Amino acid sequence: MKRAIVVIAAVLAWGGVSYGRIITVDDDGLADFNTIQAAIDDSNDGDTVLVADGIYTGAGNRDIDFHGKAITVRSENGPENCIIDCNGSETNKHRGFHFHSGEDCDSALIGFTITNGYPPGECRPVPPFPCFYLGGAIRCKEASPTISHCIITGNWAKKGGGIYFEGGAPKVSNCTIAGNHAVDWGGGIAVNSSDAEISNCIIWGNSAPSGPQIYNSGSGSPTVAYSDVQGGWAGAGNIDADPCFADPNNGDYHLKSQAGRWDPNSGDWVIDEVTSLCIDAGDPMTPISLETFPNGGRINMGAYGGTGEASKSYFGQQPCGLIVAGDVNGDCTVNFLDFRIMALHWLESKDAIEYYIQTDKAVYNLGENVEILYSVTNMSGNPVDIGMVLNCYYWCHFMVTDDHNTDIWQHFRIIPPCGDIMFSLDAYESRECQISWDMISDNGTFFEHDDDYPVGPGSYNITGELERLDGGERFPVSVSIIIL
Repeated sequence: MKRAIVVIAAVLAWGGVSYGRIITVDDDGLADFNTIQAAIDDSNDGDTVLVADGIYTGAGNRDIDFHGKAITVRSENGPENCIIDCNGSETNKHRGFHFHSGEDCDSALIGFTITNGYPPGECRPVPPFPCFYLGGAIRCKEASPTISHCIITGNWAKKGGGIYFEGGAPKVSNCTIAGNHAVDWGGGIAVNSSDAEISNCIIWGNSAPSGPQIYNSGSGSPTVAYSDVQGGWAGAGNIDADPCFADPNNGDYHLKSQAGRWDPNSGDWVIDEVTSLCIDAGDPMTPISLETFPNGGRINMGAYGGTGEASKSYFGQQPCGLIVAGDVNGDCTVNFLDFRIMALHWLESKDAIEYYIQTDKAVYNLGENVEILYSVTNMSGNPVDIGMVLNCYYWCHFMVTDDHNTDIWQHFRIIPPCGDIMFSLDAYESRECQISWDMISDNGTFFEHDDDYPVGPGSYNITGELERLDGGERFPVSVSIIIL
């Protein structure tokens, strides 16, 4: 069973949503293009290149160049299912990605495994004509892309076996960089005069004579925080501990857990005899997103942190069968640890009311139903009154808009999905609302006999909105989906 990395949205958790075309890639199936580079070449700023499961190699699937475009290139189902095999060697030199055209944080690479990189040489045109082999998997030169939820393993270079940063301020988060080699320095990451920001990452088992995990040179000021770096590295929240990968020799970099680890082979959760110290060790200000309960109220390090395949938190006993109101971290007890998490995020919670929305998948085929879950939680110590938003003619709770912000669907119902048009929440109480959107036949109007707004392939934004009645404040939260 394949599991999609599903996006969850929360108030103040993510930045704005960029809209554009969805360009699909599949190396052996029906799609817009069969290679990643061809899709990028066809893209424009704001587009998303969505790559189906598979092992991508050969021309167009290595030495990939964003050409400075502000686009997102992401896998459909996460790094274990979407592999860039550079198939590089001393006689056939190739790396995964090369950023060198001033890309900024809007150029995003998400959810790939990149392996077997052996980069082309960059040779100086002066005697003795030295050549430099930089960045086995990824090379960034005066560029600042965003790289997240990637596994970078089994790559080679003279400097920067996994990644080589030169200049710029790239951001790397929730990546696992393991088993790479550099001949000179920077087996995992080499930083040269760059202000790179590295967070929530695991950098382990790489090799080089100098700086086997990370090597820094030049005038830049890179930061490494809330990451597991073998041998240690100065920075807030960093640790030096065996990450306890499930089966790295066979490409499984999930973290072992006595509470539950996702096993891609069986398609189910399994119990380990040890628990990785990388669980619940990421930046406490990073949203936990889709991490399965119990999640400790804190994101995991590594490529699966913040996803539905994040390993579960272990508190010395098996997870409790029932979720206890107020038990934020999932240890079956409401105590000061839960209060500490709430206090840490207190100012983010919109007067201590937290709103979440998620869908059952991130990517849908045209005609599939979209299952939506919306929840509101009173994190304050006092009861609050909540009501649905009075919009147009009837009480409205959910809306779907397309990439031009045109209303495609609105949920008008006399009986709302939350059970009541208005309701009260006691301290630390939650209320969930569930609804299904039939994208073909249901336009959500009161009469519900015509679909005035047909749906086609593209990116859509689903918004849920409730109103706090004592202050009249509305706090919409949204999640983005893709329809193929």
